[in-house]
Amino acid sequence: MASSSASSSSHVKRYDVFTSFHGPDVRKGFLSHLHTHFESKGITTFNDQEIVRGHTIGPELIDAIRES
Repeated sequence: MASSSASSSSHVKRYDVFTSFHGPDVRKGFLSHLHTHFESKGITTFNDQEIVRGHTIGPELIDAIRES
């Protein structure tokens, strides 16, 4: 019997989608609409608005990527 790699993995999925973008108009326009639509369908998304811009990629982003 074949086993699914997803079921045998110890990967913990916290988010269904991790979005990556560039530019302030993308965040307040397209991306906010996309996140709203995903949420209405029960799809969890990572939202990085609380993370300070311009710093190196910190543990919050690394964890979010791993958990997506």
